[in-house]
Amino acid sequence: MSKRAGSASAGIFSNSSFWLAAVLSVLLFSWIMYGAVSKAEQIQPESNAESNTEKEKTPVSVASVIVRRSVATKIWPNICISAKSEPSRRAEIMAETHGQVKEILFNKGDYVKKGDALLKLDMLDRAQRKKEIQALIEQSKLEYKVAKKLYTKKFSTETRLAAAKTSLAGARARLKQIEIEIKNTIVRAPFDGFINAQMVEVGDYVTTGRSVVSIVDINPVIFSGDIVEQDIASIKNGAQVVATLLNGKQVSGKISFISPLAKNATRTFRIEVESENKDFSISGGLSAQMCIKTEERSVHSISPAILSLDKKGDVGIKILGRDNIVEFAPVTMIESNSETTWVAGLPEQVDIITTGQGFAVVGQKVKPVFEGEQQGSAKE
Repeated sequence: MSKRAGSASAGIFSNSSFWLAAVLSVLLFSWIMYGAVSKAEQIQPESNAESNTEKEKTPVSVASVIVRRSVATKIWPNICISAKSEPSRRAEIMAETHGQVKEILFNKGDYVKKGDALLKLDMLDRAQRKKEIQALIEQSKLEYKVAKKLYTKKFSTETRLAAAKTSLAGARARLKQIEIEIKNTIVRAPFDGFINAQMVEVGDYVTTGRSVVSIVDINPVIFSGDIVEQDIASIKNGAQVVATLLNGKQVSGKISFISPLAKNATRTFRIEVESENKDFSISGGLSAQMCIKTEERSVHSISPAILSLDKKGDVGIKILGRDNIVEFAPVTMIESNSETTWVAGLPEQVDIITTGQGFAVVGQKVKPVFEGEQQGSAKE
């Protein structure tokens, strides 16, 4: 019995030792891990500090750009558009009475003066009718005179006097009408100009309102063209214009008309320029380039190669701002050729980045080298 009791005690002691060893093992593992973590935390700040020190020691790369200091100049820019010459006046002359064409007094292309006879129509019976009406007027005058005398002596009524007076007035009106008809049998030029077209021949019978002759006036001559809506605000009536023909001849004039309404299809405005043409050397229908001098503008001269777009799609250039920070400056192109573009919208004096724009990021600092300094360094 005593042996069984000893065996039980030994089993219990043996189990307790196992669990104690297990607990101690867990505690030891925890202590080891805690020490490792603490050591890592102590080492990490030192490592970060060393990394930051290395970064501070490493120099930051700053892009170098070439800069030109630009001062604005004053110009009077031209707006140039395609144009064509036109007559200042044109007319289709119509017959104002009827009759057969008896005589044509011009040739196509002739220059005629205002009032010149162009063609004659047959008088028909108009001369005879005029004589009859003239005789009727004389008779009406006599009847009116008698009626007035009788009325004064109380031998006639006021009604008869009024009838005689009306008859005389009617005869006079008929005479006036026949005289106008006779006058209209001769077709005359309404203004100075060239005969452009002949619509009838001798022997043709024309009715009232039929076109018989076309006439054009090319002194002054008109140059017409269409201007885009962006430029319409820059021009005004009376502005000076130079038109260059395909043969190189240049003529000057002034704007005489600006359409108040844009064309629906093109959103452009028609303008007309009037120019003297006393020698008639400029015909209608000639092609030309028309340049309109606009108001004074303050502009800078740049190379078209440095123009770029920002994120909004605006056209501009990169300039040097305060503390050598790159800025984007929107511009408006005024005039341009293959080598130079004149732009507006910049300050009176501005530092323009001319070389290295591709490496100059807006908002970042750059190292500027001014064009004058660059040339000086090259000479040294």
